[in-house]
Amino acid sequence: MKRPVIKEVIVVEGKRDKEKVLQAVEAEVVITHGLHRDLALLAYLKSCERERGVILFCDPDAAGNKIRTWLKSKLTDVSEVFLDKKDALKKGKVGVEHASVELVRQALMSAANISAVPTSDLKLSDLLDLGIDHKAARDRAAAVFSLGNVNQKQLLCRLKSRGIDKAKLKEALS
Repeated sequence: MKRPVIKEVIVVEGKRDKEKVLQAVEAEVVITHGLHRDLALLAYLKSCERERGVILFCDPDAAGNKIRTWLKSKLTDVSEVFLDKKDALKKGKVGVEHASVELVRQALMSAANISAVPTSDLKLSDLLDLGIDHKAARDRAAAVFSLGNVNQKQLLCRLKSRGIDKAKLKEALS
């Protein structure tokens, strides 16, 4: 199978994550080298953000969330890709490198070329109207859209950032 080409720059934590991403897609992949806050890398990502777009693809663990949070606070226009922890787990270790090539490809394709300013008027009350009022329902909704492990507020934020409105959410959960 030919690897799909993604124009955005993909940000991962380590070299094995990069290797896994490059097995799944053809793209420029940059490495954060963990929690190290590299200002030169940040400057490069800011230029990429303007020219091509940036996709954050961090591990589904505490360190990955710290990196994602820091980069999102410094960049204004990024897409995010999430894996469920169970899909990125091997021998007690968590990381993008442990996910299957197909899951990595699917996750990345879901975020590639997404509009920087999606329109969604989704509200917390909409989630409640659709029965997304407990962990199992929230996890199901997050899984449908590859949003990772989320609480209610994070689910709402991530759905809105993808431009998913109440009608799309209802259709996807049917």
